[in-house]
Order: sequence, then structure tokens, then C-alpha cells
Amino acid sequence: MKPKVSILVPFRTDNGPRADAWKWCEKRWRYLIPEAEIVMGTDPTNGVFSLSIANNDAARKAKGDIFLCMGSDFIAERSWYDNGLKHFQTGDHVAVAPHSQIWRLDKGISKRIMKAPVDHPLPAPDEYHVVTAFGGLWFMNRQDYFDLGGYDETYRGWGGEDTDFLHRMREVGSVLRTDGVILHLWHERMKWEEK
Repeated sequence: MKPKVSILVPFRTDNGPRADAWKWCEKRWRYLIPEAEIVMGTDPTNGVFSLSIANNDAARKAKGDIFLCMGSDFIAERSWYDNGLKHFQTGDHVAVAPHSQIWRLDKGISKRIMKAPVDHPLPAPDEYHVVTAFGGLWFMNRQDYFDLGGYDETYRGWGGEDTDFLHRMREVGSVLRTDGVILHLWHERMKWEEK
């Protein structure tokens, strides 16, 4: 059966905390949203990792008519997904970002969350760093993704590629950002030059 939603996840392992975070997040998303297809995209080039290349790789592999572009280290409750999909399916917007804040969790809270079974509700974090969300995570139609040319693959590393894509989406239609929070699990930041 063809999935309605494909969750696009760009990823390159660090064989450490980032890989551990993705392993747990993937299990949780598969538990929470079993009807969605999770598609990991990679950047096969040497050198600085490109989220754009990895996102576009995932998009080419995906089978769903709706894409949810999402990072490998983000978690939320099922209600976050349902709310975003509901708003997107009204057809009033080219894209819907179902969050207004990203809570960057510290190492201790992240480890505590990842030790819990994936079917447990997420604890309210004691300490977090609130980041006002700008780009990043959104629902959009498959066809719109490809009509816009996907992510610009000249971007390398983290940052800029999602803002660029967001601006291009806004040139063709409305982008809705709803209230909501998504959690970002801790991992060591990758250096720009890391492979």
C-alpha cells in the first residue's frame, strides 16, 4: 500500500551521539506514525556534508504524495504530526510548519529520554534552550517539492538551505507556521569540515 506521507530525513552518521539519537528517534517515529514512510537520504560526496543533497536523495526515494521534511534528531508527540497534517490538508498553504519553537535539550535530558521505551510520553524537559523556529520542518506536496527544484545543493553543512527553500516556497504560496513545540535531542555538533 502506498504511504500518504513520506518523512524525509537527511542523515550522515557520526558513529556516536548523532547516530544514537537517530536510532531512538526512528524507532519512536515508527511507533507513533506507523502509516508513514520514513526515508533516509544521504550525501555520498566526500567532504562537508550537504543537508540539501541528502534531503533531495530522500525525496527521490520517497513514495508518498505528502512530504514531511524533518531532521534526524527531532522528536514530538503524535498530536504534533496530526495537527500539522490537518492544517496542511486544508489546501490553503503550500507548506505547513507545525511548530513555533524548537527546544534544544541538554545531554542529560536527552540521554534520559532515549533510555525510556519509545511508547512512553515525553517528559517535560527541566532545562532547554528555546530557539525560535524559522525553517526546518514542514509538510508539503511532493509535486511542489520537485517543482521548486528541491533543496539548493550548493549549500554545504548546516544552515541556510532550509531558509532558502522557505523563501522559494513563499514565492509560490502561503506558508503557515502553527503553535507547537518540537524537541531537539542533544548530540555533539559536527564541525563544518567533518565528513
